Amino acid sequence: MNRRAFWVAPASSAGLAAVVYGPFGFGRDFGVFIITLLFVLPALVVLALAFGLWSLLERRPRWSAVARSLFIGALAPALLIPPLWAFGDPIRDSARYAVWSTVHRRELAVARGRDGVFKHWDGWGMAGNDNDSYLASDLTDTLDRPGKAARWAKDRRLGCDIVGVRRMERGIYLLTTANCPL
Repeated sequence: MNRRAFWVAPASSAGLAAVVYGPFGFGRDFGVFIITLLFVLPALVVLALAFGLWSLLERRPRWSAVARSLFIGALAPALLIPPLWAFGDPIRDSARYAVWSTVHRRELAVARGRDGVFKHWDGWGMAGNDNDSYLASDLTDTLDRPGKAARWAKDRRLGCDIVGVRRMERGIYLLTTANCPL
């Protein structure tokens, strides 16, 4: 048997994970949610069942191991999708910021030198119930204190109510607005 055939299982699992987890790590788009719910999740369940059945019926130990690996590769994303959608926001933004901040060091250094919103981060919602989030710099590093965000937005004449504030790192915050893009 060709040894190259045994790279199929790990490569397929890695490719499947990248395709499935990619959209979840970088947005909250309703279209991605619908496509995932109607197509990706059922396809993963069918693949997991098919690979599980193959692993049970295969008599050759090496190919049975490949089938088990593919089964786990399809089952893991299928089991992780619902909790990711339900509880993934804090993880998603933190992981995305960690990557973004290392790639955009110059932009971040410039932003730290002045107060204000410096990057549209994400947008989600539909039919008049839209939310937007922005990265903002606060030189005093107090934006997450009660009542401070509203005063900060008013002082900068942003014209929107800030409904959520999350500290990403010293002086950098993620601000969320409702029905009011800046």
